[in-house]
Amino acid sequence: FTGTVTGAGESNTPYFFATINTSQSVANTTETVLQYNTEVFDSGSAYNTGTYKWIPQTAGKYLIFHQWSVNTSTDCYAFSAIAKNGTNFARFNGRNFDTDSYYCQGITSLNGSTDYVTASGYHEQGGSISNASNTKVSYFGGFLLSAT
Repeated sequence: FTGTVTGAGESNTPYFFATINTSQSVANTTETVLQYNTEVFDSGSAYNTGTYKWIPQTAGKYLIFHQWSVNTSTDCYAFSAIAKNGTNFARFNGRNFDTDSYYCQGITSLNGSTDYVTASGYHEQGGSISNASNTKVSYFGGFLLSAT
């Protein structure tokens, strides 16, 4: 066999990864968009640290991931979710027993111009809690899997 292979592989750009560097109050029984205000990576300058939205400028299928820490030792129901244009498409829920972290991921198509993703947290601890600002337990990111 002779010849050259073309079209193999993807570059996985654009991509982003953001963390939280300040505490954020998350109200009881209220799904709250989390304020990932620190960009670690943002290949296309498409993550907004003021609106906490990522709007990649390339159409395609994306893997999006998110983890947040329920910063309380109180036993309670909690979840982490990822939304496209304000509607959740991925979610992980469970019981918090001791400052547990909730990770979720999903694959979605984004149009490259107006579609955006956000990450949120929810808990039923009984009162407001402050989100952990530890970059090892609270983060949000994503990358291109395949152009459409």
